[in-house]
Amino acid sequence: MITDLNKIVKEWAYRVNDGKPNPKNSTHLYHLSEILIENKWTFEVIDELLQNLNEEVDFDTKDIPLLRNLGALNSIPDEDLSDIINDKVNLSGVSCGRGSGTTAFQDTQNYDLKTLEKILSKGDKFFITYAGTEKKLRTEYNIRICKWNNSKKKDDVHYGRIALMYKLYKKYKSKIEVKERNAAGIGFEDMQISELNDYFKTLSTEPIPLFVDGKNMGVKVNGSATVTGVPKADFTLDNNGKPVFWVSYKHGEYYKGGAGDINAKVPFQQYGSMSSFFDKNFEQKVGVKGLDAVSNKFLKTITQKLKTVYKGVTGMKSLGKNKIEIQMGNKKEVIDDKFKIFSSHSTKFYEVNVWKQHKKFDLYLVPPKTGFYRSFEKDPKYSDIAGATIYGTEFKKGNTKFSKENVNILLQAKERLTLDPMTDADGSIRGVNLNTRQAGHIIFNPNVPSTDKKISQYLPVFVLRHTKEMHFGFKDGGKTNLIMGGRYLIMPQGQTRGVKI
Repeated sequence: MITDLNKIVKEWAYRVNDGKPNPKNSTHLYHLSEILIENKWTFEVIDELLQNLNEEVDFDTKDIPLLRNLGALNSIPDEDLSDIINDKVNLSGVSCGRGSGTTAFQDTQNYDLKTLEKILSKGDKFFITYAGTEKKLRTEYNIRICKWNNSKKKDDVHYGRIALMYKLYKKYKSKIEVKERNAAGIGFEDMQISELNDYFKTLSTEPIPLFVDGKNMGVKVNGSATVTGVPKADFTLDNNGKPVFWVSYKHGEYYKGGAGDINAKVPFQQYGSMSSFFDKNFEQKVGVKGLDAVSNKFLKTITQKLKTVYKGVTGMKSLGKNKIEIQMGNKKEVIDDKFKIFSSHSTKFYEVNVWKQHKKFDLYLVPPKTGFYRSFEKDPKYSDIAGATIYGTEFKKGNTKFSKENVNILLQAKERLTLDPMTDADGSIRGVNLNTRQAGHIIFNPNVPSTDKKISQYLPVFVLRHTKEMHFGFKDGGKTNLIMGGRYLIMPQGQTRGVKI
């Protein structure tokens, strides 16, 4: 009887078709038994060994579809998932990252088993979504906690992360729903609305005076609701279902930096898009004139710095294969769409629609990794423009008729909002105070950020940055200019990247 296991395994690998002996494969077990017989093993010993092998790899296959949804690709055989199902994967040192952008817990970079168990033990509902190559653990409000990718083979980094999520799911199965994707439109705002309404239920069913950071807002409230569409207001505080207080909400921790600390990270991306409110009716809405001139100072400087320019364009046409024909009067030039700017736009836009308004213009292309920004705080119309961007297009100094386009406050909060009861000496509730906690911040209409108040990172600035599928047009001295491949925004200075002009 030959007992050299290395020799036996080597021979076994040679005889199976893929060179990878699999104890769950009946054909492979047949080859193994033949080898053992040839090496003079007794039938009793062979039977015992084969039985032990079957027991060792035995696992419940009903969870295989779940593991596929968690990211285990079909390149991993079912039997290679047995270690996950049988809880034999060492999870020490295994964690999932939060990824880029805003997440539920901004202070946490990596999520190991202990951290995730702590989070799930405190919540009631969570989701695992598996659409695409990235899988994500989310809160009940669709806010990402952490993410991981598909696993292509056993023991790669994502195999361990799938094992982590599987173990978590099995322990908290009653709290976790695994689904392809969640419906859009839910997130931090919904979380805050739900939280506020829960507070109202415990405090009072009747409308009570609203205070914000200890200031009496002059309205009574007993509920909260989301605002539909895309106005400046994200949610309202209501009096028996009627909106009486409008809030523009930004999620994230307020950064209290020093003067001139313009590079401090601001957790929200923008105050507003210029294309969404800077239109023909804007000046009339806001009640001031000359806003075009303020904007054009910035845009004209940008056109002087962009290198890919076509003057007097009278037509644009796609020739296919990333070739674009630019017509400039009697002259035609065929260019390569090397920045993928034209291919990211609808051909109808640049071949047809643009010519309904303009017969001729100068064309400027914004290449990747290009951005410009400019402060306009010293301009006389700064407060008007910044105020409209922060509070809505119906903003105007002295306008106390608040609405979804003239919100009462811009509220930034990292944590769940709270409503603290305000009581009289006898304990009776005389009002409720909206509290953002230490990491929050509120700007009251009509105030705007200023460098004088040492919050320069929140100062609204003009920004134009590369976004290949976006474009922006403006007129200067009767001449039309079209910037393609760029998005025009008003952003907090702390979010800017690029050249200050």
